[in-house]
Amino acid sequence: MATEARTDVVVIGGGIGGLACALAVARAGRRVTLLEASTRLGGRGASEEVRGETRRGETAALPEGVFTLNQGPHAIFEPSRAILASLGVMPRAPLVASDGTFVDDGERLHVLPGGVGSFFGTSFLDARDRLSLGGLFPALVGGTSDPSLTFGAWLDRRSLTPRVRALVEMLVRVATYGADPAYASATAVIAQLRAAAIGGVRYADGGWGAIVEQLASRARDAGVSIALRARASALEPSSRGFVVRLEDRTLAADEVVIAGPPSLAQGLLTPLGDDVARAIRPSGPALRLACLDLGLDRLPEGAAKGAFGTTEPTYVSVHSATAKLAPEGAAMVHAALYLGDRAPRPREDRAAIEVALDRAIPGWREHVVVERHAPAALACGARVDAPGGLAARPSVRVEPLSRGDHGVYLVGDWVGARGLLLDGVLASALEASKLVTRRAPSRSVAGSTALSA
Repeated sequence: MATEARTDVVVIGGGIGGLACALAVARAGRRVTLLEASTRLGGRGASEEVRGETRRGETAALPEGVFTLNQGPHAIFEPSRAILASLGVMPRAPLVASDGTFVDDGERLHVLPGGVGSFFGTSFLDARDRLSLGGLFPALVGGTSDPSLTFGAWLDRRSLTPRVRALVEMLVRVATYGADPAYASATAVIAQLRAAAIGGVRYADGGWGAIVEQLASRARDAGVSIALRARASALEPSSRGFVVRLEDRTLAADEVVIAGPPSLAQGLLTPLGDDVARAIRPSGPALRLACLDLGLDRLPEGAAKGAFGTTEPTYVSVHSATAKLAPEGAAMVHAALYLGDRAPRPREDRAAIEVALDRAIPGWREHVVVERHAPAALACGARVDAPGGLAARPSVRVEPLSRGDHGVYLVGDWVGARGLLLDGVLASALEASKLVTRRAPSRSVAGSTALSA
């Protein structure tokens, strides 16, 4: 094995959370090496650029340019945007307008109640429904301080009509990527609904890949050494901190940050003892989506910009109506079925997505030039259940392995007491960076031994 290299901080995982943490730590004067096991940075935040292909036997001209595919629906809420801006990362990410968005009740589409006009004009609500929904708004603004409540139990305490309850549960699925009211923490869900309502929802030009590119560029400028194809196989405590073992080399560091899903942290840390395994145990099962991402040569006439299911947990959204993700005149559509924590049924799940697409975008099949099916895409590393809520997630600092100036930290959408989805990833990244840089740097950057990318 090669001679051991040494740095101040090792960040394992080159997704958005790992890059954000590495950037913040390096700017505070630490020597940082980031390890990414794959051939590219980004993880679930990586986007793919694809050129369209006509179906066999067709001669129709393809739109010039590429389609940018995220890995399923990817939204940006205001807490994430603020953290990214604090790091100097500001991709163009326009707000999603509510016009052209519908509720899908399984039979037909209805205007999604948004502004005052649609609230009174939508066919989804009758007069009794409107009174019921109007009475719910103050309760959502007031929230709940009872951490024991599931969101379902919180809704049970309200006098809601069946259609209003179905509408609210649909909005929760969209805002949280699949939280189940029967289990989900009411405090966490309501906070996420507020974040979506107050700051709005945004899609990024160039997809989340644009965020990854900016983070990586700024991290390199700050002195972060980034190594691709560098899979950490083991983490071992030492008298001077920790040793990270790779296939052909070792890397010693004072502190280690593990940025990724629960499986990454468990694979590296569970062998270090039962107390460590308990400290990093996820608060609940992972949440997943069945996704069908489509590049269309154009949107058919009468297509909805978005349609969200109430009887079936479906999602259809034309992201290119907001952000630059498709060639001029073409469209990038993300469609999904929220699976929650159930096992995927690829054939049946895809059929349900296609039925929803038929209602939202009639004739879509005739315009497909790019297609990607992901039957079990990861939406969130761990469900946030009551009664524990966000506070029951593993701490960012892994206490059994942290002592003095040495520590192990976690970054991801399943750790820390703040935020869901990307908000949670970035909040935990900043918290980890502050813990790592809690003392003044003891070495100069010039003294580092970096790994080559």
